[in-house]
Amino acid sequence: MTDAPFVVPLDRGALWFEDGTLVIRAQQTAFKVHRSILAARSSVFRDMLAMPQNAEFVEQLDGCPMVVLPDAPKDLHCFLRAIFDSSYFMPSPHMADLSDILSILRLSHKYDVDYLFQRALAHLDQSLYFNSFHDFHHHLGGFGSIRLIDGSDEEWNAHMNSPLPFVLILQATTEVNALWLQPLTVYWACSVPLNSLMSLPRAAASRETLQQLVQWRTALVQARARFLAHFAEFGVGPGIGGHCSTSATCLRAGLSFVTRVMTQHAGADDASILEPIDLQDLNFCRSCGDHAERFCENDAVDSWAQLPRRLGLPTWQQLRAQRQAVLGL
Repeated sequence: MTDAPFVVPLDRGALWFEDGTLVIRAQQTAFKVHRSILAARSSVFRDMLAMPQNAEFVEQLDGCPMVVLPDAPKDLHCFLRAIFDSSYFMPSPHMADLSDILSILRLSHKYDVDYLFQRALAHLDQSLYFNSFHDFHHHLGGFGSIRLIDGSDEEWNAHMNSPLPFVLILQATTEVNALWLQPLTVYWACSVPLNSLMSLPRAAASRETLQQLVQWRTALVQARARFLAHFAEFGVGPGIGGHCSTSATCLRAGLSFVTRVMTQHAGADDASILEPIDLQDLNFCRSCGDHAERFCENDAVDSWAQLPRRLGLPTWQQLRAQRQAVLGL
């Protein structure tokens, strides 16, 4: 059978090796690559290409057999480039765009390219998994080797940026069953103001995903509200630390903090249960200030321990075991 004509012209993708031996088509984009290399990297392609085919019924393009895949051209481009261009998708700590990481994560899992799957997970793991609250707190403020906004080093801020990056991570890690990455992924997605969450593009998050995120966010907001109530209450009496000679001043300081949080977050609508709390400008006496810091830290450590449970996920211990099984870390 000669090259078959197409009613709709195909666009040549950026990967088009003139000496390639296989054309892969995704929608109206085609990539010409080396069959033997692809088969060596992917067991799925190896089995697919090993199947006997009747040449009379095999579509061809540019003198090569053509395989049609259901994947998005952008995803397939990232995946194939990671296989055929060794300088493109480097291991962490080399920087990579989040969209590229997720494209490679999904397709390397789907087509069983283990070294790329491990590499994509490692990029996410460096920024979204920590063994303890103290490790998390020490690295707070950065996302390792991930550029959350394509082509930019702009720092993501919970009160300025969209939760979209983390919603995309959540969907991809669900697809590949990388549950240990989800507690912090959900936490960052839910740390934004509620109107930011509700403003997500409908194409980016299904109704079910959005409903689940709102439920998770409500659970975190309730936990934060309980902390604020306890913080206000523990100053009532002869002194927060037990050695306070200015209890009225320290009580006002505690209430001032609670008021400030409620002002910043309408109706105390704050889901940031793991964020550090600055008590330096609240005019506590030394004893009460030390006690308040311990109170806040203990609450944050407990919030960390309870985070997977609040999100309906396995315990940290179980998540750690899954991570060990997949990444060997």
